[in-house]
Amino acid sequence: SPDAYNRNFDIIDEEITALKKDYVIDQGYEGNWVYRRWNSGIAEVWGRHQTKSTNLYGLGLTVMTPEYPFAFIEAPIVQASFYTESDAYAGIRYVNSTPRQPQVYGYSQKFSEGNMCVFMIYSIGRWKE
Repeated sequence: SPDAYNRNFDIIDEEITALKKDYVIDQGYEGNWVYRRWNSGIAEVWGRHQTKSTNLYGLGLTVMTPEYPFAFIEAPIVQASFYTESDAYAGIRYVNSTPRQPQVYGYSQKFSEGNMCVFMIYSIGRWKE
């Protein structure tokens, strides 16, 4: 009877399915972003973005709002760091995100307009259900 063979193949199929891991289906560079999209629906982007310091709201704040290389289905989690070319204390003041772009505010204590500011941004979220 083929029943014993069929049961063995069913067991093998279950074991192979259990071994499958998530894998990258798309990755690359777009603008200042590096991105990776996973088969499970997870996506991550990271990049180094530069701008000149401004005096936003009179507080020594500089904002960076680069567009992601693709839209997430909901606002991703964002982690960011910030530094300036001056010797001043600098750090992240505020971080927010939409599915299309992060909004990161950097703060410099010893502020002067026109300094080079660098934002390092990493975002992770879902690109599909």
